[in-house]
Amino acid sequence: MTGTIFDCFNLFPTPKPATDLLSESGLSGEPVRVSESDSSFENQIFDTVNQHRTSLRLPPLRLVPEISRTAREHSLWMCREEVWEGEICHTGSKDRGAHLMSLGFDFIRENVATAQVSEYRYRNLENRRSTADVILAHWIASTKGHRESIEERESTHTGIGVVSREFQDEDGDEWILIYVTQLFGR
Repeated sequence: MTGTIFDCFNLFPTPKPATDLLSESGLSGEPVRVSESDSSFENQIFDTVNQHRTSLRLPPLRLVPEISRTAREHSLWMCREEVWEGEICHTGSKDRGAHLMSLGFDFIRENVATAQVSEYRYRNLENRRSTADVILAHWIASTKGHRESIEERESTHTGIGVVSREFQDEDGDEWILIYVTQLFGR
């Protein structure tokens, strides 16, 4: 089994991880706890997307903690629900959009992705950088509007939420499932 990046689905059958690994959360509940690796990966995706934008002479996005919190909650939901099917990854996006509009944003877009990488690869900073590059490349190559979200001139702010969980495959190899949500706003 190799580490691969997909948009809301995984072509490989994956054992279901234990469901008690994550704390409860919701817009009115306690904040999602973010591991150091997940937080570092959020920053890496932010930097990678902004590097792409500036290479196209687009203004960089500004990271907003409240948008990131909302994005993390969606990533947590995807993780809990073990979402892999593209048609349900954006479930509840109207709720996230309404929440961001209540904060004063009038333009909302969303990108989601899942990734499966080896535990070693995810714990290593250089490998997190290359994984962020692969996610960006996947979004840019996507025909589902992900590229438009990233390259939208009107977008000024963003938030990124990453939630991960560990699991072992049938051979005993350690893997990390990563759930990524990036929200864009103006």
